Amino acid sequence: MTQIETYFVHFIEGDQKKRLVLSKAFYDNTVQELRSLLSPEEKELLEKFKVASRRNEFIAGRLLAKNSIAAIEDKLEPSVMNITHGIWGFPLLTTKEIQNMWISIAHSKAYVAAVVTETSRYPIGIDIEEISKENESSLAHFLASYEADLTLEKKHIYWAAKEAVAKALRTGFTIPEHLFEISEVNYSARMYTIKFKYLIRLQALAWIHNDVVTCIAYPTELEFRSIQKHNFSITNT
Repeated sequence: MTQIETYFVHFIEGDQKKRLVLSKAFYDNTVQELRSLLSPEEKELLEKFKVASRRNEFIAGRLLAKNSIAAIEDKLEPSVMNITHGIWGFPLLTTKEIQNMWISIAHSKAYVAAVVTETSRYPIGIDIEEISKENESSLAHFLASYEADLTLEKKHIYWAAKEAVAKALRTGFTIPEHLFEISEVNYSARMYTIKFKYLIRLQALAWIHNDVVTCIAYPTELEFRSIQKHNFSITNT
């Protein structure tokens, strides 16, 4: 796993400062070399995946989540942190030394991302999408109700926003599709803010770098302020 980037994402709620920790990385088969950083329970979960790509996703996702956690809780070894999953597959931190963190993990073919909060009070979700013409026909199908002239970039942004919000809800797409309808997309300072017609308590923030869309969903009570890069990594790759 290489090109690990860690960021503090700063928000304001009233007069209180809040932050999320976001990690992104490129991953491939070499991520298998980092299995020692998994907890015993995570290693048991890993053995249930028979396809190599799914095993790579699992390892990369857990390690990126631990990278984000360690940026806050730097006294814990990665193998001590344990990230299991809920009934619909969403990640859950079950480490007695750490309380009340909300975690979300996303994968694309070559990239992985994870975001954590310092409190479980705020539901969050993340998605990461590589912009590709290969995805255009499938995205057009799922976004058929929107304007026909959406650019390729916009299609990936819309889809990433829906994915991120579905993760913040921890339902995935098990609830009716129309509930994820996007009502507004604003662009300012190289960032997209996405609002939803029915999910009015959640919104999404997206940006594009090197043809990769990163999108975070979070409560509307939080006002985005800035993203600050943090030079930190739990691995030496």
